Amino acid sequence: MCFRVFLGIGVLDAAISLLYWLFDYSTQMTILLPLLLFCTWLAIVVAPLFEYAVEDARADVPEDSRRGVSIFPGNPFMPLLFWGLAYGIDLFFSPWGTITIGGMHAIALAWAIFVIVRDIIVVRRIEAGKDKA
Repeated sequence: MCFRVFLGIGVLDAAISLLYWLFDYSTQMTILLPLLLFCTWLAIVVAPLFEYAVEDARADVPEDSRRGVSIFPGNPFMPLLFWGLAYGIDLFFSPWGTITIGGMHAIALAWAIFVIVRDIIVVRRIEAGKDKA
Protein backbone atom coordinates (compact mmCIF):
# COMPACT_ATOMS: atom_id res chain seq x y z
CA MET A 1 0.00 0.00 0.00
CA CYS A 2 2.74 2.44 0.97
CA PHE A 3 4.68 1.62 -2.21
CA ARG A 4 1.61 2.36 -4.34
CA VAL A 5 1.16 5.75 -2.69
CA PHE A 6 4.81 6.68 -3.30
CA LEU A 7 4.57 5.40 -6.87
CA GLY A 8 1.43 7.47 -7.46
CA ILE A 9 3.05 10.59 -6.03
CA GLY A 10 6.14 10.00 -8.18
CA VAL A 11 4.06 9.64 -11.34
CA LEU A 12 2.07 12.78 -10.49
CA ASP A 13 5.29 14.70 -9.81
CA ALA A 14 6.75 13.51 -13.11
CA ALA A 15 3.60 14.55 -14.99
CA ILE A 16 3.64 18.01 -13.40
CA SER A 17 7.34 18.41 -14.21
CA LEU A 18 6.65 17.38 -17.81
CA LEU A 19 3.87 19.96 -18.09
CA TYR A 20 6.16 22.67 -16.70
CA TRP A 21 8.82 21.65 -19.22
CA LEU A 22 6.37 21.61 -22.15
CA PHE A 23 4.85 25.00 -21.36
CA ASP A 24 7.92 26.80 -20.00
CA TYR A 25 7.84 30.12 -21.83
CA SER A 26 10.87 31.49 -19.97
CA THR A 27 13.11 29.63 -22.41
CA GLN A 28 13.33 30.59 -26.06
CA MET A 29 11.52 27.60 -27.44
CA THR A 30 9.45 24.73 -26.11
CA ILE A 31 8.98 21.22 -27.45
CA LEU A 32 5.51 22.19 -28.67
CA LEU A 33 6.79 24.13 -31.70
CA PRO A 34 8.56 21.19 -33.37
CA LEU A 35 5.59 18.95 -32.63
CA LEU A 36 3.26 21.51 -34.20
CA LEU A 37 5.53 21.90 -37.22
CA PHE A 38 5.86 18.17 -37.90
CA CYS A 39 2.13 17.52 -37.42
CA THR A 40 1.25 20.44 -39.69
CA TRP A 41 3.53 19.33 -42.50
CA LEU A 42 2.33 15.74 -42.17
CA ALA A 43 -1.25 16.95 -42.56
CA ILE A 44 -0.29 19.22 -45.45
CA VAL A 45 1.39 16.44 -47.42
CA VAL A 46 -1.35 13.89 -46.63
CA ALA A 47 -4.27 16.19 -47.55
CA PRO A 48 -3.80 15.62 -51.34
CA LEU A 49 -4.21 11.88 -50.72
CA PHE A 50 -7.80 12.48 -49.67
CA GLU A 51 -8.33 14.88 -52.56
CA TYR A 52 -7.17 12.13 -54.94
CA ALA A 53 -9.51 9.72 -53.18
CA VAL A 54 -12.45 12.01 -53.95
CA GLU A 55 -11.42 12.34 -57.60
CA ASP A 56 -10.90 8.57 -57.95
CA ALA A 57 -14.22 7.80 -56.27
CA ARG A 58 -16.06 10.19 -58.61
CA ALA A 59 -14.32 8.68 -61.65
CA ASP A 60 -15.09 5.15 -60.40
CA VAL A 61 -11.42 4.11 -60.49
CA PRO A 62 -10.80 0.55 -59.21
CA GLU A 63 -9.14 0.36 -55.79
CA ASP A 64 -5.96 -1.23 -57.17
CA SER A 65 -5.48 1.63 -59.66
CA ARG A 66 -5.93 4.56 -57.29
CA ARG A 67 -3.27 7.24 -56.85
CA GLY A 68 -1.15 8.04 -53.82
CA VAL A 69 1.19 10.73 -52.50
CA SER A 70 4.71 10.89 -51.11
CA ILE A 71 5.52 12.68 -47.86
CA PHE A 72 9.00 13.53 -49.15
CA PRO A 73 10.26 16.38 -49.14
CA GLY A 74 7.47 17.88 -47.01
CA ASN A 75 8.65 15.82 -44.06
CA PRO A 76 11.28 16.08 -42.58
CA PHE A 77 12.90 19.02 -44.36
CA MET A 78 10.19 21.69 -44.25
CA PRO A 79 9.51 21.43 -40.49
CA LEU A 80 13.23 21.60 -39.80
CA LEU A 81 13.56 24.64 -42.05
CA PHE A 82 10.76 26.49 -40.27
CA TRP A 83 12.04 25.40 -36.84
CA GLY A 84 15.44 26.87 -37.71
CA LEU A 85 13.78 30.04 -38.98
CA ALA A 86 11.81 30.41 -35.74
CA TYR A 87 14.96 29.83 -33.70
CA GLY A 88 16.86 32.42 -35.74
CA ILE A 89 14.13 35.02 -35.21
CA ASP A 90 13.98 34.13 -31.51
CA LEU A 91 17.70 34.86 -31.14
CA PHE A 92 17.08 38.51 -31.95
CA PHE A 93 13.38 39.09 -31.21
CA SER A 94 12.39 36.51 -28.62
CA PRO A 95 9.64 35.06 -28.57
CA TRP A 96 8.31 36.45 -31.87
CA GLY A 97 9.82 33.72 -34.01
CA THR A 98 8.01 31.00 -32.09
CA ILE A 99 4.79 32.99 -32.00
CA THR A 100 4.84 33.88 -35.69
CA ILE A 101 5.92 30.53 -37.11
CA GLY A 102 3.75 28.64 -34.61
CA GLY A 103 0.71 30.79 -35.39
CA MET A 104 1.08 30.38 -39.14
CA HIS A 105 1.44 26.63 -38.76
CA ALA A 106 -1.52 26.40 -36.38
CA ILE A 107 -3.70 28.06 -39.03
CA ALA A 108 -2.30 25.78 -41.74
CA LEU A 109 -2.93 22.70 -39.57
CA ALA A 110 -6.53 23.74 -38.95
CA TRP A 111 -7.07 24.24 -42.68
CA ALA A 112 -5.44 20.90 -43.59
CA ILE A 113 -7.57 19.05 -41.03
CA PHE A 114 -10.69 20.77 -42.40
CA VAL A 115 -9.80 19.68 -45.95
CA ILE A 116 -9.06 16.10 -44.86
CA VAL A 117 -12.33 15.77 -42.91
CA ARG A 118 -14.32 17.34 -45.77
CA ASP A 119 -12.81 14.95 -48.32
CA ILE A 120 -13.44 11.92 -46.09
CA ILE A 121 -17.11 12.92 -45.80
CA VAL A 122 -17.36 13.39 -49.58
CA VAL A 123 -15.79 9.99 -50.30
CA ARG A 124 -18.17 8.29 -47.86
CA ARG A 125 -21.15 9.95 -49.52
CA ILE A 126 -19.95 8.91 -52.97
CA GLU A 127 -19.33 5.33 -51.84
CA ALA A 128 -22.73 5.20 -50.11
CA GLY A 129 -24.42 6.43 -53.27
CA LYS A 130 -22.71 3.72 -55.34
CA ASP A 131 -23.76 1.00 -52.91
CA LYS A 132 -27.43 2.03 -53.18
CA ALA A 133 -27.41 2.06 -56.98
